[in-house]
Amino acid sequence: ASIFATDCDLLYLGGGINNFRRKNSRSTEFRAEYKFHYKWWFFNPLLGTSITTKKQVYAYGGVALELFPSKYFVIAPNFAAGYYNKGNGKDLGFPLEFRTGLEAAIIFKNQIRLGAHISHTSNASIGRKNPGLETLYFFLAIPFSKL
Repeated sequence: ASIFATDCDLLYLGGGINNFRRKNSRSTEFRAEYKFHYKWWFFNPLLGTSITTKKQVYAYGGVALELFPSKYFVIAPNFAAGYYNKGNGKDLGFPLEFRTGLEAAIIFKNQIRLGAHISHTSNASIGRKNPGLETLYFFLAIPFSKL
């Protein structure tokens, strides 16, 4: 059996700082994400949702490109699109928002991943305004065996 976590689906659970570049409008973010082990072209599909302490909600789907510089480390650029509700947080200008991000994680022998993810979310100027926001979060990714 390979130790690469692509052998199974992964459930990501974590938390971090939403809008970390703007001191006056930061909030704590909690995220759950499910990454599928199968490939769609070169990419792993993913589904996720996040909520902040300011009641911002983002539900999304996307893809990640997993790169393994070593068997115990993964770097994964990713892209997602989804529905955003500002709650009491930042008005991003449109309900459809796009997220580009970069994940880096250590992979343990039991296929658990421990890492960090940094991302930028914006509406690509399709909304009335496009302020964007950046998020930094830390996660534990738990493997699910193939069914």
